[in-house]
Amino acid sequence: MIRLILSVVLFACSSRAQTLVTGVVEDSSGAAVPKATITLTTGTGGSRTGTTDGGGKFTFDAVASGNYTVRAEAKEMEPATMKLAVAAEPLSLKLKLKVKSKGEEVTVTASKGKLEEESVTSDRNADRLNFEDETLDGLPSPGGDALSVVARFLSPSAQGSEGVSMEVDGVEASAAGLPASSIRRIRVNRNPYSAQYRRPGKARIQVYGEEGSYRRYRGSIGYAARNSVFDARNAFAMTRPDLDRGLFDINMGGPIQRQKSAFYVNLEHYRNNEYGVVNARTPDGPFVANVPTPERRLRFLGRYETRTEMHTIVANYNYQGQSEDNRGVGGLRLPEQGVPDELTAHRAQFSDRALLFDRVLNDFGVVMQHEDAGRGFATTDPTIKVQGAFTGGAPQTFRFRRERYVRFRDKASVSLGRHNVRFGVEARPASFDSRDRSNFGGTYEFADLASYAAARPILYRVNQGSPEVTFGQHETSGFIQDETRLAKGLSVMVGLRYGWQSDVEDVNNFAPRIGFAWSPLKNTVIRGGAGVFYERVTEDVAQRRLLWDGNRIRESVFLNASFPSPFSGPALLPPASIVIRATDMVAPRLTQASLGIEQELWKRTTLAVEYQHMRGVHLLRSRNVNAPTDPFGPRPDSSYFNINQVESSASMSNRGLSVTLRGSVKKWLTGMAQYTHSRTEDDTTGAFSFPANHYDLRPEWGRSDYDQRHRFNAFSMADLPAGMRIGTFVTVASGMPFNITTGRDNNGDSIVNDRPPFAARNSGFGPGQVTVDLRFTKTFRVPRLINSSSKSQNLEVNIDAFNLFNHTNPESYIGVMTSPFFGRANAALAARTLQFSVRYRY
Repeated sequence: MIRLILSVVLFACSSRAQTLVTGVVEDSSGAAVPKATITLTTGTGGSRTGTTDGGGKFTFDAVASGNYTVRAEAKEMEPATMKLAVAAEPLSLKLKLKVKSKGEEVTVTASKGKLEEESVTSDRNADRLNFEDETLDGLPSPGGDALSVVARFLSPSAQGSEGVSMEVDGVEASAAGLPASSIRRIRVNRNPYSAQYRRPGKARIQVYGEEGSYRRYRGSIGYAARNSVFDARNAFAMTRPDLDRGLFDINMGGPIQRQKSAFYVNLEHYRNNEYGVVNARTPDGPFVANVPTPERRLRFLGRYETRTEMHTIVANYNYQGQSEDNRGVGGLRLPEQGVPDELTAHRAQFSDRALLFDRVLNDFGVVMQHEDAGRGFATTDPTIKVQGAFTGGAPQTFRFRRERYVRFRDKASVSLGRHNVRFGVEARPASFDSRDRSNFGGTYEFADLASYAAARPILYRVNQGSPEVTFGQHETSGFIQDETRLAKGLSVMVGLRYGWQSDVEDVNNFAPRIGFAWSPLKNTVIRGGAGVFYERVTEDVAQRRLLWDGNRIRESVFLNASFPSPFSGPALLPPASIVIRATDMVAPRLTQASLGIEQELWKRTTLAVEYQHMRGVHLLRSRNVNAPTDPFGPRPDSSYFNINQVESSASMSNRGLSVTLRGSVKKWLTGMAQYTHSRTEDDTTGAFSFPANHYDLRPEWGRSDYDQRHRFNAFSMADLPAGMRIGTFVTVASGMPFNITTGRDNNGDSIVNDRPPFAARNSGFGPGQVTVDLRFTKTFRVPRLINSSSKSQNLEVNIDAFNLFNHTNPESYIGVMTSPFFGRANAALAARTLQFSVRYRY
C-alpha cells in the first residue's frame, strides 16, 4: 500500500534536494577502521562530524546537493581528505587509510549504497544524546548495563506511570534484551516532536544492535567481575556481605558471502550473588540482616544480514532467560518474604530496507515475541504487615503471564524538493494468558507494633477462586510528517499521528505535532515545538478487570478481623470486592511545548537553554466507588464490598528549564552536562493507586512522586597518552517527596492510606543524592587470532568505581506516623563498589 502511494507521489514530483551519504573506512589490508572521525565540510565552511562504528561504517543523512570535502582521521594513521560532489543519488564511499604513512591517496568509489538509519534534520537538537559504541565502552556501567546510565538523562515527568519506552532496531519493545556488548549505539531525545514516535523524546531510548562485517571476521571476548572485598559497607547494613558478580560474553561476526551477506552472534551469561539489606523493627526489637538474592541471566543474539543494490534484509533472533531468588526482600520486608522470579523471552525480527525510485527509503518489518513471566509460589499461611515496621510471614505473590504478540510496521521517507515527507503504519495484535493466585493465604494489616502484640488487626483480606483468564489487546497506529526548508536557516516540521487500541472505546486519538528550527545568526539556532502524545492503557488494566470480577477471583475483606483465625466467631463472609473500568475511560494524553536557543561556543561545542511545559490529562487512577460515605458506614451497593474503578480522571503539570552543554576541548576531552530545574505536580501515582478520600479528589493534588526540583547529570571522556582513557559520570539531584499517612484506616474504606489533617499529599521531603562514577581504561596491542595484520590496540582493561566517594544516598523514607522509622530512611542505594573487566578483540 505504501509503495503504491509512493509511486503516485513520485510521478507527480521530480525535484531532488537531499540524499544520504554512507561509507566505510579501511586500512591498507582491507580491515575496517573503527572509531575513526569523519568530517563532512561544505564549500561555505559549515561542517558535520561523525564516527565510524565497529565495522568501520559511517552515515550522514539529509545531505543537500553541493560540493563537499570529506576528511577521515584515526589513531596511528595518516589523515586523508577528498572532494565530493553530492547530487540526487545516495552515495556509498570507501576510504583507504595507511598506517603511519604520509601523502596517502584516497580511493573513492560512489554508488547506490546501503541506507543504515533514517533521520531528518530535526534530529539535530542540541540536547539530544548520541552514545556510540566508543562512548558506551568508555563510561562506567554496572554489569555492562549501559541503559541504566543513559536513563539518567530521561525526564521523569515525560515517562509518567508508563515508564521508559524502549525501541530496539526501530521497533518498540518492552525491554532491550540485548547482550550488553551487542549494543552499538543509543539515542535519547532525538527529534522530540516527531510524529513517528508515540512518546516524547525524553521518555524513550532508541537502541541499535551490532552488525556483522561484510569484509572480514571479527569478534571479542569479555569478562567483568565485582567482589565485596573491594566494596564499602551499605549505610544500613551491619556487616558487608560476601557479594560476587560476574558477566561473561563472547561475540563474533563476519561475511557469509563477501560484500553480500554477513552474520553476527553474541552470547552473554550474568551471575550475580547479590544481597538485600533488611532494616525492620519486629516485636523482638530491630531486625537488620543481609539476605542473599542471587540472580542468573542468559542472553543470546543471532543476526543475519544480506544486501543488494536496492535492499538491505535483516533477520534477528534474541533469547533472554533470567531467574532470581528472594525477590522483594529488603527494607521492611523480612527474609521469609522472598519469592522466586523467572522470565523467558523469545524475539524474532525481520526487516527489509529498500531504496525505491532512487530517493525513497522504505522500511518494512515484522516482529514476533513470546514471553513467559512467573513470580512466587503457592502458600496457605498468611502475611503479617505492620505499618511502617515490618512485613513478614508467608509471601502472597504467585502469578504467571504468557504474552504473545506480532508487530507489523511499514514506514517510508521521501525527499520532494524542499520537503522531506515521512509516513507509516503499524499494527500490534497481542494475546495474554494470565494466572494469579496471589494472596490466597491472606494478609493481616496492623496499625503498629502495639496493635500486633494485642492481636488487633485493622483488617484481613484473602482471595479465593479460579484465577485464570485469556484475553487479547490489539493496537494500530499511523503517522504522516513533513519537514520543509522554508528558507535558508529555517525549517518547519508538521506531523500528525493517530493511535487506536481495542481496550479503550475512545477513538478520537489524533496527536498533532509541530516543530521549527531557525538560525537568525551564524552558529545560533532557535528551536521550538509542541505536540500531543497519547499513552497506552496497558494490558494490566484489562487483566485485573477480568480476574477480579467476583468469580475468577473473589476478594473478601474483613474489618477488625479475629487474629490469628479470621473465620472464627460470629463473622460472616462479606460480599466480594471487584475491579471495574469506568465507562467513559479514555487514553491518557500529554501535551508538551518547548522553546529554546542553541549557541555554538566554539568548534564542536554547543550550549542549549530550553524551557518546557507539559500538561497531562485523563491520567489513570483507581477509586473505590462503593466506599462508605460516612466512616465505617454502610456501602452504597450492599451486594459488593469494594468496587474499585479504574478511571481516567487524574492530571499532571510540569514546568522545567534545562541547560545543556555538549562538545569537546581540543580532541582529547569530550562530554556533556545537563542541569534541569523543574516542578511536577499531579494527583495520581498510577492506574492502581487510590486517593485518601474517594469522594473528594481535590486534596490529592500535590507534588508528584518523582518531583525532583534540581537534577544535574554530566559525563566526560578523556583520552590520555599510552592508550589510557578516563570516563566519568556525575549525578546530583535534590530529594524526592514522600507521603505522610496515619497508619490506620480512619474512614473504613479498607485502604490504609489516610493522611492526617495537617499533611497534604507528598508533603514529606527527603534529602538529595550525589553519585560519582569513574572508569579507567588501558588498551594494549596483542596478537590477534584472526586479523593478524591489524595494528590497532585490541586488549582493553577497565577498572570501574561506582559511588566513588561513598556518599550515603537514602533510597526510601518512611512516612507512616505509627512507624518507629517515621521521618527517617530505612534503605540506601549501594555504597562504593569496584568492578574489574577485560575485553580481547580478535
